Amino acid sequence: VIEQRRDAYVRANQQEQVSARHQLHAALHEAEQALAAGQLQEARAAADRTRALKAHAGVLPKPSVQRLSRVVQQLTDLEKWQKFGQQSARAQLCARAESLAQQTLAPTALAREVQQLRAEWKKLDEQHAGVPKPLWERFDGACERAYAPAARHFAEQAALHKQARKQREDALR
Repeated sequence: VIEQRRDAYVRANQQEQVSARHQLHAALHEAEQALAAGQLQEARAAADRTRALKAHAGVLPKPSVQRLSRVVQQLTDLEKWQKFGQQSARAQLCARAESLAQQTLAPTALAREVQQLRAEWKKLDEQHAGVPKPLWERFDGACERAYAPAARHFAEQAALHKQARKQREDALR
């Protein structure tokens, strides 16, 4: 009876390992496909699933270990390049915002440029969050300085409109 229970336990454990191996290989294939398509977030999610499944899969065959190692290495390299590209793109946005403060543009054109720079920054945030705070402060400060002449102009225009409206109302009374 004890031997039967032990055999049943061993068979159940082996079945769990086989199931985990199949799931691991499916996740590994998914990670490889995502990497080939350039989808880093999906590849990272699939690679994380393989890591979780690896503990339950038992000893993996050497080709599977090599595939897994290759996927993790490629993913790490691409994530480093993505981070570098993000930092470079953000530094360029900062430089563009700083140079915008030196230019003399019409207030509407200036406002449009600042709005476009901020939209590009937000687009980068959607792709990769976790920006160093000093870089964000540099960008935000440069945008504020660049937008200041346009803000003054719009405030003056609003004051003129308000004064004209008041004069119209007074003339109608």
